[in-house]
Amino acid sequence: MSPVYTNCLISGNVAGQGSAVYNNDGSAEFINCTMSGNFAVAGGAFYSAGYTNSSDPQLDNCIIWHNNSISVINGANGNPVFTYSDIQASGGSSAWVSSFGTDVGYNIDTDPVFASKISMTGIPTNGGDLRLTSASPCLDEGQDSYISELFDIRGNAYNRFLLKSDHNQVGPVDMGAFEYKEGTDPLSPMASLITKPVTSITNSGGETGGISINDNGAAISQKGIVWSTGTNPVLTDNVMLSAPADTSAFTLIIANAPGSTTIHVRAFATNSGGTAYGEERSFLTLANVPDAPFVNNLTLGKLNIRVNPNSNQVNTEFAIREITTGKYLQTDGNLMSSPVVWRTMSDWGTKAVSGLTVGTTYSFQVKARNSDLVETAFGAATSGIPADDPVMTWVPTDKIASWTQVRTPGVWTMNVSGSGNTVIAANARLNISTDYGTTWSNLEPIGNADGGWGKPAMSYSGDTILVGSKSPVGRLWRSYNKGVSWTEVRPANENSNLSWTGLSVSDNGVYMYATKDNSLYKTYRSIDAGLTWTELSIFTQTNDAARGGVDFYPTQGIMLDAMPLTLLGAVTATGMISELLPQFRGRLK
Repeated sequence: MSPVYTNCLISGNVAGQGSAVYNNDGSAEFINCTMSGNFAVAGGAFYSAGYTNSSDPQLDNCIIWHNNSISVINGANGNPVFTYSDIQASGGSSAWVSSFGTDVGYNIDTDPVFASKISMTGIPTNGGDLRLTSASPCLDEGQDSYISELFDIRGNAYNRFLLKSDHNQVGPVDMGAFEYKEGTDPLSPMASLITKPVTSITNSGGETGGISINDNGAAISQKGIVWSTGTNPVLTDNVMLSAPADTSAFTLIIANAPGSTTIHVRAFATNSGGTAYGEERSFLTLANVPDAPFVNNLTLGKLNIRVNPNSNQVNTEFAIREITTGKYLQTDGNLMSSPVVWRTMSDWGTKAVSGLTVGTTYSFQVKARNSDLVETAFGAATSGIPADDPVMTWVPTDKIASWTQVRTPGVWTMNVSGSGNTVIAANARLNISTDYGTTWSNLEPIGNADGGWGKPAMSYSGDTILVGSKSPVGRLWRSYNKGVSWTEVRPANENSNLSWTGLSVSDNGVYMYATKDNSLYKTYRSIDAGLTWTELSIFTQTNDAARGGVDFYPTQGIMLDAMPLTLLGAVTATGMISELLPQFRGRLK
C-alpha cells in the first residue's frame, strides 16, 4: 500500500510512538506536509518500521520540527527517504544523520520560523500558528516536480509556486503545508534580548550591553544600545552599535553623557521582523569635579567666593572647603570644621566669607555630589589674601591745608573727576562714588564682572569713563553716563589678554589715549571718543621701554609715564601733542 499525503498539517497529537505518523510495512509518500508540536514517548513525530516488509516511506518538501523528542525514529527495516525537506536534528544533507533514513539531497536542518510555535505543555491542542513567516529558510526551497496541487492547505486563493519576495510572481514551491503569501502571512518575528545592568558608572556614563539574544529565526542585521535623558530611548536617540551582528552577548561603554543626570538605556537587536528592545535600565551619572572657584573682592577680613560648576546640572550640590584650616563654608559665611554644608550653585550664589585674618592666604576648593549623594573629589583651588581697605587721601581746593580719610571697597587704583565728587576705583571689581568716596556702588559692564580692571580714566566732569580689563582678551570699555551703560571700544587689532597699563580721557571726553602692555608696548590715540584708534609712532622706542599712563589735566596737558623718564606735554585744541618735556610726577597715595 502506497498512499500519498499532500498539503497535510499534523500537529498537537500525543502517542506512544510516532505521534504524527506511525508507518508500518508501508511506502507511503508525504508531499508538502508539516509535522510540528507532537508528543510521543519515542519518535516524536515520525516512526517507521517494517515487521513483515520493508518500510521506506518518501518525504518530499516536508517540515518536521519542534516535536517533543527526536523527530524521526526507525524500527526494524524502517528506512524513510527524505528530499527537499527541513528535518530537525537530521544534520541536513551536508551532515546527514544516517539513523534518520536515506538522504536523497537538498535537505536542511534549520528553524523554519513559524508564526507561532505550539506550546508542548498544552498538548493535545489545536493551538499554534504554523504558517511560514517572511524570514523562513523554507521559502522557495521545495522541488516543484513533487507537487501537483495548485493551492496550499488553505485552498483557493492561496496559490502554490509564489515567489517569496513578490507573491504576484511565480516562484519555486515552499516546504511544508503553507505557501508564504506576502502581505497576508506574517513577517518574521522580532528578536528578543535582555539589557545588562549598568556598572562602572562615571560622570559621563557607564557600562552596559545585551545578553540572552535570540534572533527567533530571522538573522540579526544590527545590535547595540540606545540611551537618552528621557524614558524609553529608541533608535532616534543616542545609538551605539556592537559588532558582529549576531546573537552573541556584548558590552558597550557610554562615555559622553552629561554629569549628575539620570540616563535611560536599552539594548536592541534588529532583524527582518523589526527592532526589539530589552528592558529599560536607568542610572545616575556622577557629578563632574568642579573647577577652581572664583575668589575676589578681598577686603578687610573678608572675601567673596562663587562656585565654578564645570557643566554640572542645576540640581548638583556643592561643598566649599578652605584647605589650610580644613574648615567648610557655612550658610552664614563663616568657616567651621563641621558640618559639611551642601547647596546648589544657585543657593550658594556669591557668598561673602567673613572672619578672616588680614594678610593671611586662604585657599578654597569645591567638591560636588549628585542626587544619589555620590561625591566627587575636590577640584582645583583658588587662593586670596584679605587686606586692609586701601586709604585714599583727597587733596581739596586748599591743596594740603586739610585732609579727609575715606575707605574704598578693596581697590588698588583710582581716578578722580575735575570737580572731585566722582571717584572711580578698580581691582577685580569696578566701583564708583559720586560723593567724594563716602559711598560706593558697582558698575562693571554686563557680563564682564571680575575682569581684573586696570586704572580707570575719566573726563573732567566724570561722565565719560574709559577702563580696560585683563580678561578674557584685554577688553576696553567706554561709558558716557558714569557707568550706567557701556560700549566696547578696543582697537580692532588688539586681541591679546595683556592689560591696558595707561588710559586717559580729555576734558570733553573726545580725545583718548591708551597704552597696551604687549610685546611692543603700543600706545593708541583716538579723536572720536574711542570709535577709531591710531597707533602713535612717536612713542616707538628702540628699547621698547614699558610705558605707564597718559593723564589729561584741566590745562589740556598730558602726562606720560615711561621708564626711565616721566614726560609732561601739552595738547592743542585738536587733541595733538605740542611738546614733550621731562618732568617729575607726583603720586596720589
